[in-house]
Amino acid sequence: MLKALVSAIFFCVALLDTAVLTPADAGTVLDAIDSGWYNEFGYHENNNENYIVGNTFNLITHRDFFLFDLSGVGSTIASAELRLFNHSQLTSPSNVDGYISGDATETYVLYDVDTAIASLTSGGNGLVSHYNDLGSGTTFGSYIASAADNGTAISIPLNADAVQALNNSTGSFAIGGAITTLRIDRPYREHLFSNSHNPPNSRQLVLKFVPEPTTCTLALAALCFAVGRRGGC
Repeated sequence: MLKALVSAIFFCVALLDTAVLTPADAGTVLDAIDSGWYNEFGYHENNNENYIVGNTFNLITHRDFFLFDLSGVGSTIASAELRLFNHSQLTSPSNVDGYISGDATETYVLYDVDTAIASLTSGGNGLVSHYNDLGSGTTFGSYIASAADNGTAISIPLNADAVQALNNSTGSFAIGGAITTLRIDRPYREHLFSNSHNPPNSRQLVLKFVPEPTTCTLALAALCFAVGRRGGC
């Protein structure tokens, strides 16, 4: 039995030496099927995929959301990150893209979403509960944003609560976002992702999966179990 185990080990080493990454090992990138914002008055246009967040030029606060389709994900998710493009800041004071604030940084926090997907995406006016939902509940991750992020794709690692929620979902999955460091007196604009309805407006969920046991792993485990029962492993 020990000879068989040694042979299996050498076989697996040779196999691994020529192995290549499978699609599951390499991960999967999902593009958002929808995105948008709700302002503090509960207003959202269902045909507007702009995901601006914070206080805009009129100092009205916005929170954003992203929607992904997980129906094609069949493997167990090990880790995930949200990747969002943030436009560059323009020179015109009346038209500023990306990040702008009187503060050096702002904290952007991601949350779970309890609002029904159909209601979230259909939009309307006076839906303050939708706005509140996008900035409350279980946190999924956070990011410290600054002007250095203008013109770049921001990657936000999702935490264990988010990964668990992703694994528990089999269909549409929504993530909400809010800037939690806005000044109460609103002395100036504090926003991120301005002009995100224009390309490039990448909104991606990057998933990594738990490796599935290979044939070699299962074979070695079985052999080791058998030898162990005989007192040799």
